[in-house]
Amino acid sequence: MRLRNLSGKSTKNFLSLGFVLFIFCCIAHGQPSALPADAKPPRLKISREHPLIIWQGSNTDGVEVNVKNIINDWNHLPEDLRPYCIFQIECRYLDQEHRYERFVAILEQLQAAGVPTCLQVFDPHPEYAFPLKYVEKLIERFDSIVAVQATEMRTSFYSKVTDAHEIYTPLRIRYMIELTKMAARHGIHTSMQHQQLRWLHVATDGLSQELRDTLQTYRAYVLPQNEHLGPQHLPRQTSTWGLWMADFVDNWGVEPQSWWWQNANFVEPGVFGVCPENWVPVFPKGIYRPMILQAAMLGATVYGFEPNWDLFEHARPDVWYEDILPTMREVIHRGLIADRDELYQKAKLAYQVPRSKSLADFHQILRDVDFMAEEGYLARAAYGVYARGLQHELIPNRNRAFFIPILPYGTSEPIHKKFERVIEPGACGSVEEYEKLLEGLYPEPDREAAYVQHVGRFTYVMQTQENLYEKQDFSIETPKAVKALQAAWDGDRVSLSWEPVPGAQSYEICLWNYGEKKADEFPIGSDWAHWEILQKVSKPEGIVTVKAGNVLGVRVKTSVMEKYEGSVNFLDCLVFDSEWSRIAEIVEVPAQGETSRSRLRAFADTRPEHQEWFDLGAGLPSKDRAVADEVKDSLRNFISAFEAEDIRALAGFYAQDYTDPNGYDRDYALRAWLWWFQRMERPYCAATIHAWDTSRLASEGVVRMKLGGFWRGVMMWDEPWGADGFARIPRNSEVESWWSWKKNRINGTWEIVTTEPACPNFGEMLWNSRDHTYPSSMDDFRDGPKPWAQ
Repeated sequence: MRLRNLSGKSTKNFLSLGFVLFIFCCIAHGQPSALPADAKPPRLKISREHPLIIWQGSNTDGVEVNVKNIINDWNHLPEDLRPYCIFQIECRYLDQEHRYERFVAILEQLQAAGVPTCLQVFDPHPEYAFPLKYVEKLIERFDSIVAVQATEMRTSFYSKVTDAHEIYTPLRIRYMIELTKMAARHGIHTSMQHQQLRWLHVATDGLSQELRDTLQTYRAYVLPQNEHLGPQHLPRQTSTWGLWMADFVDNWGVEPQSWWWQNANFVEPGVFGVCPENWVPVFPKGIYRPMILQAAMLGATVYGFEPNWDLFEHARPDVWYEDILPTMREVIHRGLIADRDELYQKAKLAYQVPRSKSLADFHQILRDVDFMAEEGYLARAAYGVYARGLQHELIPNRNRAFFIPILPYGTSEPIHKKFERVIEPGACGSVEEYEKLLEGLYPEPDREAAYVQHVGRFTYVMQTQENLYEKQDFSIETPKAVKALQAAWDGDRVSLSWEPVPGAQSYEICLWNYGEKKADEFPIGSDWAHWEILQKVSKPEGIVTVKAGNVLGVRVKTSVMEKYEGSVNFLDCLVFDSEWSRIAEIVEVPAQGETSRSRLRAFADTRPEHQEWFDLGAGLPSKDRAVADEVKDSLRNFISAFEAEDIRALAGFYAQDYTDPNGYDRDYALRAWLWWFQRMERPYCAATIHAWDTSRLASEGVVRMKLGGFWRGVMMWDEPWGADGFARIPRNSEVESWWSWKKNRINGTWEIVTTEPACPNFGEMLWNSRDHTYPSSMDDFRDGPKPWAQ
């Protein structure tokens, strides 16, 4: 019996069905983890062969889901994916009794329509925590609820009290613990989707001890997921994955989302700043594929998707049909989800975190694994970093070391023995030392411009730039491809033949099945889901029923390999099978009575092979390029001084008569930067030149540049509110400012004479330290003209 039966219109007993699925899972996949005495068998079956997909339910008013849309979306799901799918629903009212009644009204309709649901009961706003007594009443009342969800919750808590973890658990963490236990008593999974470094905090913080214990005890029921949001993807991914690699949980997953692109301040390939206000219609389709494939490569069995407007036929049907849907089909039907034993062999190095009793302890870990909030020595050695803070690194820039799981505190010795080496914080003191360590474990050097990894029987090839066009070459070994196809009519069917392939065990005759889009529009390795298998044969020939104009290709299963060379560009993610060949040649079915021969696939990549991003060159006459380059060099040197926290060097870039539009002078600007250095850790710049204005060059010697982006820092300590995160200026909505430069006649250096709007200014800097308990606007902090001078 398959989960597909849930699509019926009657209110069947979902619990009974779940029990059958659970028993089937035990038989098909061996004994599961021992269940706690107080838990019922899970209603859901989740495994490599049967992953879980959680779609965010359509929300039209920001308060509760649109039931009609969800039912339409459920019915819209393709039959081959429906057995794996559930819908996340939420209802946000502060009146909890009213909230319960609204949930009842929603669930009655969804259950009648046969829609399995995931009930979101906690989000970043604690005032909307749904009391567990109401959650349990709903679970008992509706068999269609198969999971509950707590998402984006704060998990970073510390105490100076000795052994505080033995006597205290923070309330938000306590909620997750009690929710997990209550749900397990009813055979319900608990989905936890967290962003930032919240899973790493769970893995190491002292006050998370009880939650770690709960994860292990209820390992069959908890579904930790990495929510793709923020610039710290690599430590976030590997710490979530690490819970599974440490055998704390039976499943782990990801929540791919287009919010990642918006949060990364991408405008379009090669343009960084602030993405358009109406960014949904313009973000590039294709950003979901690397998120999904990287997770499958690492064994993820849970895939949650938001926002809902990217799904089905809402705001971006192109993203649904050309990105999410074919990639999930490939993951499931091609069997891409890696086995944990395969990954133990692949990941030779693991990183073991200790118990962190303070934020300083936590940053000792980040010193190795995160190059955004700290030095990230190990991360830089293993993954590389292209432009810190500018590109939110999603795909590693280096191939050698695969991924390094971050193991939670309390990982057992038998797990440690599965790796060739397990290290702890401070194992090395520099990138170079970690590179030498990795060379000993992974002797094969980085050879490809593209990111290439072999996991199980699959080879993944990805372009490494998150927001840049760049052609990257690769060379891999793949099974020898079928060539020299010939198609001819045989009565009312088509006879297809081809050259035999050495060592062939089986052939698959495939039909290109993608509407108006042609096979040549896709790079080889990206189009698996668009080929329909018509026939499997053992000899190099077959007869199929097709129409004139149809396009056919043949795959072969063989151990005979050949070299395949190609290239990838922006957002390309290719997957090759080490057992089955790629479809290298295609043949078009001829008109009745005619014969046709195959030709090589002819994907024509018209995208730029390289892209300049630091200086967009807009508005700059060619005659002024040499002068602009001098000014740009000064800007680069200014950035270097800023990142080195060298206030004396910064002073050398300001003209003695510098003034900003608010009437403040050079000393004000330098005092503001000094305050930034005193207040922040690891300042860095993520700004680029959006435009030039040389209209005053001839008359005044002034060159203006529009900088778009941020001057950033890390707030480690922010008492009394305890924040640990990133600060930035400017804070205006465009995050742009015009910097005017003029050459010093005495020493010949270009100096800053003004910035418009003022950058830096204390008003914007102090905004970063504001307690957000009370709502504020930028006007509360705008550092305008001197009020005492008016």
